[in-house]
Amino acid sequence: MMMMVLGDDNVPLSSLLSLLLCLFSLPLFFLSSSLYYYSWKLVLICLTTLLVMVLLLNLVLVRCSSAFFNARKLNTARAVLDEMPNKGIMPDIISYNEVLNGYLKKGDEPEFNEFLKLIYDKELSPNATTYNLRIQLHCTKGRCSEAEEVLEAMISKKINPNIQTLNNIIYGFCKEGQVGSALGVFKRMKEIKPVHGSSITPNYVTYKLLIKGLVDSQEFLPAVEVCKECAEKKWVPPFQAVRGLVEGLVNISQKEVAENLVSCVRNVVKEDKAEEWKKIEASFSF
Repeated sequence: MMMMVLGDDNVPLSSLLSLLLCLFSLPLFFLSSSLYYYSWKLVLICLTTLLVMVLLLNLVLVRCSSAFFNARKLNTARAVLDEMPNKGIMPDIISYNEVLNGYLKKGDEPEFNEFLKLIYDKELSPNATTYNLRIQLHCTKGRCSEAEEVLEAMISKKINPNIQTLNNIIYGFCKEGQVGSALGVFKRMKEIKPVHGSSITPNYVTYKLLIKGLVDSQEFLPAVEVCKECAEKKWVPPFQAVRGLVEGLVNISQKEVAENLVSCVRNVVKEDKAEEWKKIEASFSF
């Protein structure tokens, strides 16, 4: 939550907004008071200015912590963040997430962990983005089991994971060659009951990651099932992964399964990819 400072006290912005809404309930005759009118106008101007300042500062943090900028820019983002309280503005979790993301992209795990500790020391409430960054860090370091533990902590605190959260873990497990665990996350995805909103469903990225991971690990039959599910959603499985899958099926004497898969993929290939698919299909030895 964005905060502002009035005098020596930190006052939540939400409390200020609630107070202002209450003022609307005053009797209509009071609204005719010119003093009230100009006081109200001044408060609105101050609040608008504060919100614009926080948004602009967050944009600065996004730019400075971007993967396209160097460590010096990240240091600038950190300096901006540290200076915000001195300007009468308390950074929110969005601001801290941007800098945390910068440390992740830099690959600086010690600084990442130190900054994460700072978030908790300041008693800010981590949101889904904070947890996603933690999960991504574990996955890039080959610690997907720890990433799953973060996911469990996230769910226990009633913070809804999103498809990016689960795709990060699936990608990490596939990268480690633990495709069984990746399949487990894929199957569990539909079982997670969000605190609010709709359930999580796999997207095209999910299927691409999983199909490639299964084929690379020569888990051909499970890959067929995932390919078919992908095609049922009218999404075209990645061609190169399908090529490897078909060749793998033929090598393990599953020619009929391979033929059915080719037919299934052919039915969902879009017109702009038809020629490319025809060339791949012509290369098969059946």
